[in-house]
Amino acid sequence: MIYLILSILSSSSMALLIKYNENRKLNRVSIMLYNYIIISIVLLFVNIHKGLFVFNQKLILLSLIVGFLFAFNFFIYMKLINHSGISLPTLAMRISLVIPVTLSIVFYRENITILRILGILTAIITIVLMHNQKSKKLYIYMLIVLFVAAGIADFSMKYFERNFDLKYQLLYMNMLFFSAAVFVFIFSLFYKKASGKYEVINGAVLAIPNMFATFFLILALKYTDAIVVFPLINISVIIFSSILSYIIFKESFRGKKIFALITGIITIILLSIGK
Repeated sequence: MIYLILSILSSSSMALLIKYNENRKLNRVSIMLYNYIIISIVLLFVNIHKGLFVFNQKLILLSLIVGFLFAFNFFIYMKLINHSGISLPTLAMRISLVIPVTLSIVFYRENITILRILGILTAIITIVLMHNQKSKKLYIYMLIVLFVAAGIADFSMKYFERNFDLKYQLLYMNMLFFSAAVFVFIFSLFYKKASGKYEVINGAVLAIPNMFATFFLILALKYTDAIVVFPLINISVIIFSSILSYIIFKESFRGKKIFALITGIITIILLSIGK
């Protein structure tokens, strides 16, 4: 249970750190870059120690695709937190598990149940509730894009599990985080905004929960059934980050935003128990 709690705290603190950085108007691209570089270096030493390096063209291609999605998702997530607060972007990422569930049904012929169908329907309702008439259409589209891209990235982990030896999981993580760093670096060449020591410091700080969220998740899955781990983490991160954003950043909660959080939590529960 301690690993489950640490994973929840790590994931929630990521959202709070991003909100803090956005409030300070720091260069989000530089923060992303230093974050991914530090994670890549740490995982590199871990893989060297374990001697897990292997050349596999399919694994490299998969890591490039998912690395791009990681970088893309992170950038959109930061942008949305700056505009919409923590709760809705976090909710969009968490209910995106409807996509790997649906794709698993289509490609791996997993069982279609009433609860899963209801979960997909409540996800659609949640997306509708996340729409705010006062928001620019661009930000609405960004929420939808985040939902889809995060869901595809999650499905890639299942694809990896089905097609590769699980002993190379840390190597795969190393490669995709390195790929994400490369894509962010290329993007930074065209992103004209000053960067300094604060971006380096905050990127390093953000790397800690970003890396440990996955690390503790793996340990939690080792000692606790996945059907318990995933719903607890998703629901807890939504509630915990929303409450803290209300306390720390005075983020408002009213009307459709409350209903979106409720239906989002229901979506996660239905998709998690609908097996």
